[in-house]
Amino acid sequence: MLASTSPGILRPGNNSYNGASWISSLQGLLEEDPGVELALVFPTKDNIPFSGKHGRTVYFPLYRPERSALAKLAYYYGGYRKYLSEDHITPLLLPAIEAFKPDIIQIFGTESDMAFIMSQTDVPCVIHLQGLLEAYHRAFFPLDINEKMFRREFMSFREKVLRNGILFNYREMGIRAKREYEYMRLCRFFMGRTDWDRSMVNTVNPYATYFHVDEVLRPPFYGAGKWRPKSGHLSIVSTISDTLYKGFDLILRTAAILKDMVDDFTWTVVGVSPSDPTVKFFEKHYGISHTEVNVECAGVLLADKIISLLQDASVYVHPSYIDNSPNSLCEAQYLGVPAVATNVGGVSTLMASQPWNLVPAGDAHALAASIMRITPEDNQMADAIKRHDKAKIKNELLSAYKSILNK
Repeated sequence: MLASTSPGILRPGNNSYNGASWISSLQGLLEEDPGVELALVFPTKDNIPFSGKHGRTVYFPLYRPERSALAKLAYYYGGYRKYLSEDHITPLLLPAIEAFKPDIIQIFGTESDMAFIMSQTDVPCVIHLQGLLEAYHRAFFPLDINEKMFRREFMSFREKVLRNGILFNYREMGIRAKREYEYMRLCRFFMGRTDWDRSMVNTVNPYATYFHVDEVLRPPFYGAGKWRPKSGHLSIVSTISDTLYKGFDLILRTAAILKDMVDDFTWTVVGVSPSDPTVKFFEKHYGISHTEVNVECAGVLLADKIISLLQDASVYVHPSYIDNSPNSLCEAQYLGVPAVATNVGGVSTLMASQPWNLVPAGDAHALAASIMRITPEDNQMADAIKRHDKAKIKNELLSAYKSILNK
């Protein structure tokens, strides 16, 4: 049984980022095996959007009705502290477990409140690690910015009155990070793919068993044409999200430096729109307009459009202040695009064969210099193709399941 925030293959674009979730790809891989009986549980605000068996997966939507406007406001004004400390998932999840009777429950992310079910069932549970909130919370603000500064410089109506903006996300993440620690101490089995998340498991719960399981990319990337060396115009691509720690500030500051070094370049940022709060904040804070430094905020795009941008790119840049195993970087590597990334979290595992293309977090001068010296040979396509081989990943998964059942 897969416990996810995403409804998977049946609605691949729902609750996903820049196209279908990688969890949908994993579900598709498991559906190919006739020996696997699969169920997917997921929270939804729609009253039973779909349930029962579709394809080879049995779906269990966990209905959580939309809060009223007053209830939302109470939640944003501090109610989330109580909500996140209580069990709201067990009454929804236990009936699904009883109906399907799974041998294993695979929970995606320590941030998911579905991990609470570990204390309520005898079914073996394994957490598939994604982001690790304690580290993400510490790196939430870039190096020269803090909560007080942000409040002073960017207090929009949403931040000041509704209280459901960036500062709310920061505070809620802090509560979730504490809960994450409890879940990690409780869990016996983990899946991950970086040296960093393995070390986090080893220090928080040294008695747990860790299984290395790589992640399946989205289907369009497996059939896409590979990157070819480019000359002339410098075209940079990054795929991030509208959160402070994803490094849009580093993009702005680096682009300003490149403007003095290169006559002709463009930097396309997927996942961020010009009207996003982080764009407005960083432009005001640094006095740099994205349009003046050749940065294009392309917004959220589907996989086919991202592939097209990557195939025409000179270099892919991952500027985040914290990340475990970003698939946006892996997708670029799989196509053969030379990549530069900040040396944070688990990123060094993904860049292991070319550590010289890792730069310190927030260092615009180091990033600009690395972009300028990148060569077509600085690609990790061979590593990425091996890492994301679907047959290998399927074997890793099934081997982990077998080991868990034999414990």
